[in-house]
Amino acid sequence: MSRLASILVLLAACAGSREVSKLRYTSTDCPDPKGCEAPLGEQAYQTPDEAHDPVSDAAAMTEAPSCKSVAVAMAALELGNYSTEETEDERATIYAKQLHACEAAKLDARETACMSTVTDVKHVGYCTRKMGAPTQRVPMLTEMECKELMLQLRPQLQNYGQGENAAIYETSCIKDGWSNELGNCMRERGFYDPMNQCRTEAPGWIFDQIQARIDKQATAKK
Repeated sequence: MSRLASILVLLAACAGSREVSKLRYTSTDCPDPKGCEAPLGEQAYQTPDEAHDPVSDAAAMTEAPSCKSVAVAMAALELGNYSTEETEDERATIYAKQLHACEAAKLDARETACMSTVTDVKHVGYCTRKMGAPTQRVPMLTEMECKELMLQLRPQLQNYGQGENAAIYETSCIKDGWSNELGNCMRERGFYDPMNQCRTEAPGWIFDQIQARIDKQATAKK
């Protein structure tokens, strides 16, 4: 047989035996050393959960504080952060009630931002009394008391590498408002980790303000 004839015979044999290969995988449970067919069932592909929109979720988390975020925070105070089928209707009722209360109270920007970060019922009185807070208005340290507190804290902050932020904490005490509880906490244990040790004593908004000032100061030094 000539070389050309041999090539033609080989090509014909390949074309006749061509078929789509089956997907195979190796497994300790497979008795065939060549591999077994991979199970391709209905679970191989799942359609996205249309009820859960990650884009919308992200937008909701980053939008500016509003009566909506206040109502969400207040509902979480009563029912926790997670909904169940049993609490869904109750949460919706609380949310609607708090949304209406917030809109009627006409909170200013500071009060709205503060109320959006409450995680404890005692924080509510820290932010405002306009919504009929369940706790009394939390008394704040005076400017003089803030300065006296910082005279005690400054050396401790310096010992723990926080000295450059001492003025920021003093500004927060005076402008944002620190309660006696927060001041005492900072004095006793907050100086070595101010942003975390005393978070239970004030709404998250206080610490957001402090962090924003620290970030601004760091940026200015670059």
